[in-house]
Amino acid sequence: MEFDKKSEMVYELLELLKREKLNETQKDKMRNIVKGLTNRTDKQKERFLRFYNLLEGENKNYRLCDLALIYNCNPAGVRFSISRVRNNLINSNEENITIMKDILEEYHKKN
Repeated sequence: MEFDKKSEMVYELLELLKREKLNETQKDKMRNIVKGLTNRTDKQKERFLRFYNLLEGENKNYRLCDLALIYNCNPAGVRFSISRVRNNLINSNEENITIMKDILEEYHKKN
């Protein structure tokens, strides 16, 4: 899949996550993909999971400034962490791309 198509797909998925449009199964698949990223720190993954309301056992929408207070840093640091994980999702392996594509297709069939 071309970079532009992967990028569009990931951005659309993240928008759906932010607007809480995905079901728990779909969110669980995304959570597993993020947790499986090997070249991101645990803190970057955790910030990403919190921002997109994917943290298990927690159902709260965080803004960048909320997360900055939690992690005792500035919002730019949180934004950087989130963008690093997002870029890794765009450049992810074919298996993860296929899973994300399936999530989007499933969402569009139901809506």
